[in-house]
This record gives sequence, C-alpha cells and structure tokens, in this order.
Amino acid sequence: MKRINKWLLPVLTCLLALSAAVFPQQVSHLRDQALFSQVHPDELLVDSGFPGMDTDLQNRIALICRSWYPESTVVTAVQEIRPGTGEADPHEAMEAAITNLTDAGVLPRELLENGWTVSAAERVIYQDGATGSGASFLNISCIYGNGKSNFWCMVDEKTGKVCQFVFMDPHMGKYALPLQQAGEKYFASLGFEPTEPAVVQEAGNSLWYQLSGEPPVWYSLTYTEDMMHMLLILPDSVWSNNTAATNAVKVR
Repeated sequence: MKRINKWLLPVLTCLLALSAAVFPQQVSHLRDQALFSQVHPDELLVDSGFPGMDTDLQNRIALICRSWYPESTVVTAVQEIRPGTGEADPHEAMEAAITNLTDAGVLPRELLENGWTVSAAERVIYQDGATGSGASFLNISCIYGNGKSNFWCMVDEKTGKVCQFVFMDPHMGKYALPLQQAGEKYFASLGFEPTEPAVVQEAGNSLWYQLSGEPPVWYSLTYTEDMMHMLLILPDSVWSNNTAATNAVKVR
C-alpha cells in the first residue's frame, strides 16, 4: 500500500498535465467542426470577375494612371500566372493581343508570323479603395525567333484589348505608318470614338494623346526604324510632384 501511495501522486500529476495540454485542443477541434462544417472554400480567380470590376474600358485604363498620382486611393496587387492552374493562358492571351493589333493594322503581320516564346507573364489588379471600382490586366512579354524581336503588352483581362504595348524589331522601319494613322488605328482597336483621344503635342517621331475624363488619360505613341510603342504616360505637372510613378514614362 505504501508503494502505491508513493507513485500515486506523480502519476496523477502527469495525467492532469496531459489532460490540460490535450483536452482543450480536442474541444477546440470539435468546436471548429461544428462552426465550419458547412463552409466550402473556393479558389479566388479574377477570370470569373471580382466585386467592383468597372464596366467601362476607359475607366479601367484610368485606374492605372490614377495609381501614379500623389495620395492616390488606388492600390495594386501582382499575381504570377502559373500555367496549368486554370488561370489565364499567357500564350493564348499573347496570340489574341497580336491578332488584335495586326487585324487593326497597327503592327505589320509580316513581322509577327514567326514563332515566339512567352518569357514572363503576370496579372496586375488595380482597386480603388475609395470607390471600390477595380480592373485586372495581364502583363505579358515574349521573344521572337532569334531574340532580336521583342513584344510586351498589357491586356485588359475583361475584353482582351491591348491597353499598352512595346514592339521592337530591326525591320520595323520598312513597315512604318504615318504617326497619325497609326494612332487612329490603335485607338479604333480599343473601340474609342474618332474624337477620342485628342492629339495634344507632336515632337519628332512621337505623338502625345489625351483622353477626356478626370483625371485625364495620357498616351505616348513613338514609331522609329526598329521600335513602336504606345504607352500610358504622365504630364510634367503631375510627374514633378509624384514620387510613386516609377513605371510611367515622363513627358518632356
């Protein structure tokens, strides 16, 4: 009996400690099962749309520019596109973008017939914290053939329209269009009215455009012997007070 009493207290102490460590976890597990048994988590995909997606293309493009302004309420998030996960296929998106621009006569079809390889792809989401409006775009880069030709574009994920692009090829000059004509064809591919946008400045081989709205949307079209780009930009008056516009092209 003395032998039993000698070990009884340590054994009881160990059992109490063990129950204190394990039992609350079991209770917590049972509680979680009761609370969340009917919850079925689903993967969030932008392809299916998300609350606040703006229905107007120009407004969605304007979100990009507004994110560069001082004290902007627009926030951005970047998501890497992983092939085979049910998300947007960067190859299909790039092919559609090329078809969009060549069918519109903006870029020469002859230079875009060779094989190409997607080198980078990501989704960029813009969301205005003040209004809740949002937009998502695909940033896609590719290399053609021997690597001397490069193409980058930003595609509106809702419509597939090319909102910005840069195309570099050593033979570009052979197919060069008059600047005004190239600009008209590009904005027609976006579905904008003939009066939008207005040319606000011309300098050498570049045209600067402004789309009406608040804040206005600015574009720069440049066409050279080996390159053509149509990029969103900021005017000097905004740039000089904006430290966040690291991805914009400064208008000089």
